[in-house]
Amino acid sequence: MFENITMSDAARQMISAFFKQRRIPHAIILEGTTEDNRMMAAKLLAAAFVCESEAPPCLKCRQCMKVREGVHPDVIVFDKESGKTAIGVDTIRKMKSSAFITANDADKKVFIFKEAQTMTVQSQNALLKIFEEPPEDVAIIMTCDSKETLLETVLSRGTVITLGQSQISGVSDKLAERIKSVSRELCESFCSENEFEFMKRTAVFEKEKVLLSPVAEMMASYFASAAVIKSGGSSLTCPDRETAEKLSQRFTLSQLVRFVDVVLNIKASADNSANANLTVTRLSSTLANARTKG
Repeated sequence: MFENITMSDAARQMISAFFKQRRIPHAIILEGTTEDNRMMAAKLLAAAFVCESEAPPCLKCRQCMKVREGVHPDVIVFDKESGKTAIGVDTIRKMKSSAFITANDADKKVFIFKEAQTMTVQSQNALLKIFEEPPEDVAIIMTCDSKETLLETVLSRGTVITLGQSQISGVSDKLAERIKSVSRELCESFCSENEFEFMKRTAVFEKEKVLLSPVAEMMASYFASAAVIKSGGSSLTCPDRETAEKLSQRFTLSQLVRFVDVVLNIKASADNSANANLTVTRLSSTLANARTKG
């Protein structure tokens, strides 16, 4: 199903884990590559939301076919209005009004904001509440060239999926090894029954703040790989299969998918220059909350 979409291994693995768990985040931000490519990925996710099969997206049922052909009445794309350079507050108002109207054909509605990097600050702020807590039968997907064009408050409320090259690639060999080492140690300590072991390990970011974003990205790869193992798959993107297997044995599939969401939100905050100490504290607390749920 990913054949025509340019996507990093980490992104593909993450989305596959969402599909297998049948738990797709209701607020998603797709960044990187080209707008056409982002829209293909957005349509794939939209198809998964409205699909009629037991293993969505099947890409063959009536709902999926309508999404692929761009004619589904419940998959609504918002773009810049004709003659305007930005997605303004009026567009957000239209979306909010439509969100509370029952779907026409499917059980859910999907709203796609194309080229969200053109959204004004006012329109992003107007979207915040419904982006964080959309109606139960509504999903919102935003596509943008770079998440850096969006407000941190928006990024912290959605799941960011980077379709292009990983941020970890292109760094020096020494830094790459350090990222791998810290990521593995954090994931290993996270498997411990003693939650304080993980908290102690996060102290590394006090002196090496530059590690926070790439380590969060690699932790997402570990959790996504563990979810793949849990689902019976074998194609992994993390650098250490043994650690991923430990995570898969320690946690449920639902927990692993939640962990992916948590660490990607932390990465988004780190990328947007949020207070490092507060972000690390949030990493520990949100992961702790996520692991208490089955």
